[in-house]
Amino acid sequence: MTDSGVKKIEFLYQIFKSAIDKLGVEKVIKRKVGLWPIIAGFKSLPRKEPLKDTFEIIERVRKAMGREITETDPAKREYEIVSGFLNLPDSEKQKIVENLFSEKYGG
Repeated sequence: MTDSGVKKIEFLYQIFKSAIDKLGVEKVIKRKVGLWPIIAGFKSLPRKEPLKDTFEIIERVRKAMGREITETDPAKREYEIVSGFLNLPDSEKQKIVENLFSEKYGG
């Protein structure tokens, strides 16, 4: 497995962990929260440049982090965003994930 693949798995783990910490296991299971990050994290959505071949959840995290698109290569851009997210303090990750799930599922 590549370093990029390992980082993606860790990225999704952090999102699940934050959701469980905030919502609790029962709500995560009830909402089937696990399906959205997996589908959105690994499914490329058809888009025009510069976001062609961008994964939805990674793009949402980029926006939540307030990062501009500076890299044109999708794989390098994805790696930078995932690495940046993983290097954030846990409290900042939690805040970003809470906002993502509020946006996706409502308060």
